[in-house]
Amino acid sequence: MTAERKEVDLIKLFRSSLDWESIVSPGDRVICALSGGPDSVALCDLLNRLSRDLDFSLTAVHLNHGIRGTEADSDEKYVVRFCLSQSIPLEADRADVVSLADEKGISLEMAARSARHSFIRNIASRIGCRTIAFGHNANDRVESLLMRLLRGSGGRGLGSLQVIREHEGLTYIRPMLGFFRNEIIDYLDHRDLEYRIDSSNLGESTDRNRIRNVLLPGFIRLAEENGWSGVLESLNRSAELLSDDESMMQTIVGEHEAKISINDKGLKMPADLLSGLPEPVAGRLILAAIEKLDPSVRPEREHISAIMKIAHGKLKGPIDIPGGFTVDLIDEHVVIQEPEDPVEAPLPVEIDLENLPATINFGTTKLIFSLIKCDTDRTLTGVGQSQNTVKLSLNKDSQILILRSPEPGDRMAPLGMDGHTKKLSDIFIDSKIPRRERGLQPIMVDPGRNNEIIALPGLKMVSENAKVSIDSDRVIEVAIQWE
Repeated sequence: MTAERKEVDLIKLFRSSLDWESIVSPGDRVICALSGGPDSVALCDLLNRLSRDLDFSLTAVHLNHGIRGTEADSDEKYVVRFCLSQSIPLEADRADVVSLADEKGISLEMAARSARHSFIRNIASRIGCRTIAFGHNANDRVESLLMRLLRGSGGRGLGSLQVIREHEGLTYIRPMLGFFRNEIIDYLDHRDLEYRIDSSNLGESTDRNRIRNVLLPGFIRLAEENGWSGVLESLNRSAELLSDDESMMQTIVGEHEAKISINDKGLKMPADLLSGLPEPVAGRLILAAIEKLDPSVRPEREHISAIMKIAHGKLKGPIDIPGGFTVDLIDEHVVIQEPEDPVEAPLPVEIDLENLPATINFGTTKLIFSLIKCDTDRTLTGVGQSQNTVKLSLNKDSQILILRSPEPGDRMAPLGMDGHTKKLSDIFIDSKIPRRERGLQPIMVDPGRNNEIIALPGLKMVSENAKVSIDSDRVIEVAIQWE
């Protein structure tokens, strides 16, 4: 087959890859992500040719990630030259992906993807465009399939590369998924179009590179030695079928997305919605919700399972998930949000038991300490007639008490638990104390009891070992006031 014939066939395939008339109308704008590599150059050229038939305007976008130094600068210069030669409008910018990866604690690959998508969305909003095209090809889809299969991904990961996907008012299209890389190179050669090669794709520095340059060639060679032909085509077909299934699942999930409430602090979903849906659908809804907060975040299966347990009431929050988010059950809603900066904790305060009464200010709490006599059965509970006081029995050897903020690993034996201890973090969760305010909770420690926590006066909670009885001969009353 001649090169000219191949070009004609590829143009026809590109034209039939999508129902273009349902995606773009005359006068619409389309964005093409243009890296300068062969896939994106071919895509941009094909879109430019198609735009004349369908009367839409094309804009190329290019983001220099600032990772590959002079090579990336050369890519940017090439993209500028290419767009000028084809009279294609170009939007180009630079990003500090290394700093972004450090800030979010994610890989460079994920940081680059996040920066690129944010940049493209901003351009789309500014120029009034809702259709964005990417140059992923059939090889990319096969590589993604194998990479995610080895990572143990489910249908969402295995079928993630779709020809068309709607997200947050934008339409993402990948018209090149039906083309293999060698077909694209043939097209560019016949069109006499130059392109750039990213040297970072040639080694084995990333999972995708190892799949592309080591595993897949070896797999194809092994298959051919055993008489299996068309391995790439078969894998691509499997990925395509998984993409179709994923598209259907996204439609089902989309029917419930309106029930996700989002504000500047995070989002919430009705717990009974998640617990009432089939688990695969609920899991996809959770993933869709997290993606709304930060598209770069990729929770693992264990995080989704933990969130489902919170929705079912089988696990107490808050729990931490990737992206710096916390998840908790609040007012019958699963709430996912960024934790607020903690309030600065007060410094520890020493209370001299020989100089009582005494008034101590601890953050926003005022505590009034007094020595009292134990003469009624009411003191057995450790809580006085006033709900703002607690009573404790002091160790005979105690000379001082320490008032401090919570520390990691703190535990106490609350009254009524037969001496069993409980983590303070769980106590705060049960008492619905926001994480950022926990540093303001006064923790009463008795050095005479090996620094045992004997009370949480702000929560009117006393330790089993500090409970007051008729036989107590040294009792302290603590009255609490809040500013």
